[in-house]
Amino acid sequence: MAGVVMAAMAGVFTWQQFYALNQQFAREQADDLKHLRDISVRLFAVQNDHLHMQMRLLSDMPRVRSALSRKDALALQDAVAEVWPELNLGQGSLALLFLGPKQEVLGQWGTPDMPRLMRLARLAGQRQAPQFWVSCLAHCEHQAVLPVLDQGQVLGSVALVSGLENLVLDLRRLSNGEVAMLTGTRQAGGNPLSGLRLLSLSGGNGTRTTLDHAWRGHWQRATYLVRQENSGRVLQVAAVTPDVYGDGLLHFAVVSDVTPQVEAIDVAVWHNLAWGGGVLLASLLILYFMLRPAMRRIS
Repeated sequence: MAGVVMAAMAGVFTWQQFYALNQQFAREQADDLKHLRDISVRLFAVQNDHLHMQMRLLSDMPRVRSALSRKDALALQDAVAEVWPELNLGQGSLALLFLGPKQEVLGQWGTPDMPRLMRLARLAGQRQAPQFWVSCLAHCEHQAVLPVLDQGQVLGSVALVSGLENLVLDLRRLSNGEVAMLTGTRQAGGNPLSGLRLLSLSGGNGTRTTLDHAWRGHWQRATYLVRQENSGRVLQVAAVTPDVYGDGLLHFAVVSDVTPQVEAIDVAVWHNLAWGGGVLLASLLILYFMLRPAMRRIS
């Protein structure tokens, strides 16, 4: 009877340790998700600053400002002709647009989302401040509009559209994982990837296979764990929706290796089991030798 009680106590202690370790791991997963969200917001803020600087440099070019003040589309084309290739090929800009004070088009390079940029230009002129928007329909892009002012009067505006490739590379580097970019509206339910469509990913087929498991899986925590059968590695999938101005359709899935953390839990559990078993065996042996003389007298 004493052995049964001691075995039960060892089992309860091991279960408590396992539960505590799992709770700690769950908190770490939630912290990781918050950290990834914070990183994504900071990266968009950095890209906002970069776009703002580029638009400021463009608007401060004497020939550009003069052409805008005169609403001279041909002069504007000449002024920007040598700059656009560097923006497009060197800086990853997708489109450049110059608008007059009434949102009339004075110059256009690339294929911008005209209705959205017109609305942003109108808002930028009203507030006399730059406006930013993240759009993610067929593809994802970062849109920015800066009003060009002269003594408080709006001469026009410059709009610049950039892709998210550099931002994704930075997110991959800072998260130390692989990054997938998705678009869509999440469906109700426990899986944060449901209803989303994959646009791009890093890491190739390995990342795609991990995402497929997460897409089909039932998420019980802030992140989803996938154990690879061939390698035994445990990968964590975190779904991140950046808190930025936009249509709300942009999402990231970050896949990172959490094998060391999971193995640490397994090692701790087996250590506790071994320790509990050793204590139980030692206690039973001590009890046996203590009761052995009495058992001999009885027999």
